[in-house]
Amino acid sequence: MLIRVATRGSRLAVIQASEVEDRLRRLGYSTRRVVVESHGDLDRTTPLYKMSVRGIFEKEVDRAVLDGEADIAVHSLKDVPYELPDGLILGAVPKRGAPFDAVTPHPLYLIPPGSRVGTGSIRRMFTLKALRPDLEVEGVRGNIDTRLAKLGRGEFDALITAEVALRRLGVGGWFRLNPSFFVPSPGQGALGVTCRADPPQELAKALRRIDHTRSRVEVEVEREIASKLEGGCTSPLGVYARHLSAGILEVKLSLVKSSGQLLRVSVRGSPQRVVAASTKAFELRGGRLEVGYWRSQTTH
Repeated sequence: MLIRVATRGSRLAVIQASEVEDRLRRLGYSTRRVVVESHGDLDRTTPLYKMSVRGIFEKEVDRAVLDGEADIAVHSLKDVPYELPDGLILGAVPKRGAPFDAVTPHPLYLIPPGSRVGTGSIRRMFTLKALRPDLEVEGVRGNIDTRLAKLGRGEFDALITAEVALRRLGVGGWFRLNPSFFVPSPGQGALGVTCRADPPQELAKALRRIDHTRSRVEVEVEREIASKLEGGCTSPLGVYARHLSAGILEVKLSLVKSSGQLLRVSVRGSPQRVVAASTKAFELRGGRLEVGYWRSQTTH
């Protein structure tokens, strides 16, 4: 069976698509890549959290699947909207990579006061401001290669991004940020493979074979919590779930409040329990209200 795989054309996106293609080929399937240029790639100046369209990078790639030009699309799951377009489903979540944030080229504690630190994430931006108010934190657009090039030209003294992106690109000289403070975005580190809601039986079987159950449970819990709290790229919300043992998860949530305080919540239990318990604990501490505050601040 030939499986057509849609992806953005950036180096990182192609590497991510290649990971899925490799898994499929090892199972005996043939693949053909379909490269799609998205609006998010064309606009390299507007901060991501100010763009009005959720899933700005994924919309056109998914359209290739809906229009029959591709059978599946591969995305960085943290960028995929919690509600998929009509006619699409999340067909597979391969085994998750490192979900953490990283800083390059120096550890955070060695970055001198007054240094310029770039990041494309409002969550990372305001978390860093809360922890290191002595630094100048600025937004930076473009794909990861563009951001690293800006760092190399001296436009920034340090760059904060996803650890998994640096790993996939083979970049050295980075340092993991403490996930107790820099709680990852929902789905960070995972790939999401979308397909039509009515895939052919053989394609559905192929996707089931590359689906990683533990990873899928973790990211679905994260995405459900974030959806209930209405948090996304327009709020500095972090949600991270990990298995402690069979059927037991630990979920961490974080949010930088309008006062600059870093709000953190941790809950343990079954997947069903942690969704309700973590959202309730977060709401009791004013988390939902603050998510709404950040959305209003970043969408104007």
